[in-house]
Amino acid sequence: MTKDLLENKRTFWPLAALMLVLFSVTNLPWELDDYDQAKQAWTSYEMVTEGHWFYQRTSTDQGVATKPPLTGWTSAALFFVTRSWDVAWRLPSLLCALLIAFMLFRSASRAYGNVAGLIAFAAFGFNLLSPRLATLVRSDMPLALVIFLIGLLIWEKIGNGEPWAPRERWLMFGLLTAGMLIKGPILYAFLLPGIVVYQLRKSKADGPSAWCGWWPWSVKFAGRQRKQKNYARDSLAHLLEHRRPRVDVARSVEARRPNFSSHPATLSAGRCSNCALLE
Repeated sequence: MTKDLLENKRTFWPLAALMLVLFSVTNLPWELDDYDQAKQAWTSYEMVTEGHWFYQRTSTDQGVATKPPLTGWTSAALFFVTRSWDVAWRLPSLLCALLIAFMLFRSASRAYGNVAGLIAFAAFGFNLLSPRLATLVRSDMPLALVIFLIGLLIWEKIGNGEPWAPRERWLMFGLLTAGMLIKGPILYAFLLPGIVVYQLRKSKADGPSAWCGWWPWSVKFAGRQRKQKNYARDSLAHLLEHRRPRVDVARSVEARRPNFSSHPATLSAGRCSNCALLE
């Protein structure tokens, strides 16, 4: 009976509905309860309210923001449609999580059957981490989607044993570009080690290549370095000209951060260091 249930393709839909509910309610009530969420929320908020679509400040108005803009652009576009910041900030991560789950089920089912697809689907959705990240105001889940799609593309090329076509190289370039605009060069740290290990192992035995060529990687990396130099120079001038007070969303988060400067342990350590200097 269990085998028949797992092999039934209709079993996917109740699991998908349960996963959607779990992803939607895990972080309720929706609040910007930590500083990282506030920084990501501030990126899109500043785009909409002040028109800073390429260069943003930090939420505490202390300098240039470190968040790449793609997730902020997506949230800003969703805000114009939904007119709700809660939805605009959290829907990108939720959609990315659902897409990863669906692609896992689809790919595993095609390769190994419906039972394997359901196991992969459940392993991704029914754990402690995925429901938590699914509606956080962060760029982790969009980055996970890009990494998964790149890995899926490489896996399919290895499985089919085919050389990389120009269309697939352009697709890899597009995914790498999206990843760079979501999280920055840390994308390479997730991808390159596995590719290098596979290529070294492959060199000892003839097999399909996981390497799509240099230009989808190197061209984007070189462009990133040029943009970083222009980003720092232009943003400094922009900040000097357009400094404004921070918004309430950042102020409310900052109010929750503990002030360790007045903590008894900190004051005691300061007195000890002063005594040591006097001696």
